[in-house]
Amino acid sequence: MPVIGQPVALTVEKILFATDFSDSSEKALAYVKKLAHHFNSAVTAVHVIDLTLATRSPEAAVGFSMPDLREVGEEGIRKLRRELRQDHITEHGVVLTGGNPAGELIDYAREIKPDLIVMGTRGKGNLERFILGSTAEDVLRHVACPVLTVGPECILPEGEDISWSHILYATDFTPDTSHAALYALSLAQENKARVTLCHIIPERMADCADSLRDAFLDELNCMVPEEVREWCSPECVVQQGEAATTILKLANDGKADLIVMGIRPAIHLRTHAPAGVTYKVLATARCPVLTIRGEANLPWNGYFG
Repeated sequence: MPVIGQPVALTVEKILFATDFSDSSEKALAYVKKLAHHFNSAVTAVHVIDLTLATRSPEAAVGFSMPDLREVGEEGIRKLRRELRQDHITEHGVVLTGGNPAGELIDYAREIKPDLIVMGTRGKGNLERFILGSTAEDVLRHVACPVLTVGPECILPEGEDISWSHILYATDFTPDTSHAALYALSLAQENKARVTLCHIIPERMADCADSLRDAFLDELNCMVPEEVREWCSPECVVQQGEAATTILKLANDGKADLIVMGIRPAIHLRTHAPAGVTYKVLATARCPVLTIRGEANLPWNGYFG
């Protein structure tokens, strides 16, 4: 079934920028500024003080004192707001406190209803994966709006405005990925960008991969209506392999500057951090990754987890 019947203009009036002041967050900020200028967006910067890292006593031998963490957080947000104002961006800022950073961000997003969330994610080390990686993945699986994640390998954009020249859309054909295709094709139209639609046949299906390839190519082509082909010549690609690795290779080889994925929603916050397909793509992509959550009441069986 076609994804888009008529061209759709995307608007981003309100951006929620989640930051922990790390290098990944600094890279994400560069995209926030460009997106804010491009869409004339207001930006709300949010930092969450993680109570699991804090102690009430400044003299404690382990952990960080709560007053110190709050001082660092508030000063960081003040500095960030000044920087945004200097770039003529309408800004707000808030410091939240809680024992689960992901939960605090999710609740705050539900309160202010942003059009887009932007956040950094890390990809090295089990502890970093657990602290920030799991936060990013929990957020994008629970919020209703799209989330743009910027990983440590991400290359900073050049120029003053945001510009996508090649958009890679990855799908496993599970329900609601058509909503993610809407974003991919709309952004491609707005930026006059190349767009590639890809599906990865899992390695476990190696015996029947060749017989399925043509059917999957037909399915990808059916996602693009004739109206879209009037302004765009999408490329449809079906490959076999490990999903995350193959998606990243397609993005790198094609010099994609944005990856778009529809992902499975989550019902509960996770208590562990398995390194699944989505996280591997978020953590190691050389370009930002835009994720759009599916509907929680629909069944999902795809490899995006």
